[in-house]
Amino acid sequence: KIKKIIDKTPPLEELGAIRKNGNDSESGKSDTSKHPNINYVAYDIPPKPIIPIIPIYPDKAKKSGIEGTIYIQYFIDKKGNVTEAWVIKGIPDSGLDESALSAVRNSSWKPALQGEIKVGIWQTAPVKYELKSN
Repeated sequence: KIKKIIDKTPPLEELGAIRKNGNDSESGKSDTSKHPNINYVAYDIPPKPIIPIIPIYPDKAKKSGIEGTIYIQYFIDKKGNVTEAWVIKGIPDSGLDESALSAVRNSSWKPALQGEIKVGIWQTAPVKYELKSN
């Protein structure tokens, strides 16, 4: 398994380009033009999950022995709905990015409060995938 991973690893110069560009599940490159301008919103009480983020481990990743953490940035609106979400760091072509995005989009929240006013806020969540050994 390790030899297969090493053989698939791109040359160092390619890794540098990927690191500079960030990550997108389709191309390995980030296009920040499609992401909105994210502004920090102060809040007193953070959002609380009603329907938590519960990812499904894709068969493709399980069979290939792929583990890792996918970082998703998302917006929870004043009603507690996730209205926007994207991968900020992932593992392309593994199925994990899509699974994490789906889990975040399907979550539901009690919205954050600023005093007694409900506010929409941006969050970043790590979604971990680990294979359990028997």
